[in-house]
Amino acid sequence: YFPLSEQQKYKREYHTICQTDGETSCELIKRFHRLAGFMGKKAGPLEEPAKHFKWALFDWILDGIVNMEFTDVAQVANAARNMEILRKKSSQNNKRNHDGDRIQPIA
Repeated sequence: YFPLSEQQKYKREYHTICQTDGETSCELIKRFHRLAGFMGKKAGPLEEPAKHFKWALFDWILDGIVNMEFTDVAQVANAARNMEILRKKSSQNNKRNHDGDRIQPIA
């Protein structure tokens, strides 16, 4: 049992959820599932929470998945995690010389 004020607080947080700075999509999904649990059937069919979660992600993640259709939140979370991994890999130094050896940047 939760007091009405707590229920309203969780409902408000669910409807305004967004990814915060330094928060990974894995951390966001945990927070989202906790809040969606309080919403229960009011969250709607599986597609509705998936759409809601998708729009809660960072813009740079959303840019990569905005045109994709998802049937549940797990699919959105997987796509978001893949975008995070891709971004992390692309920021690493992948330059190689003619022999195929990695080139270390000079600091």
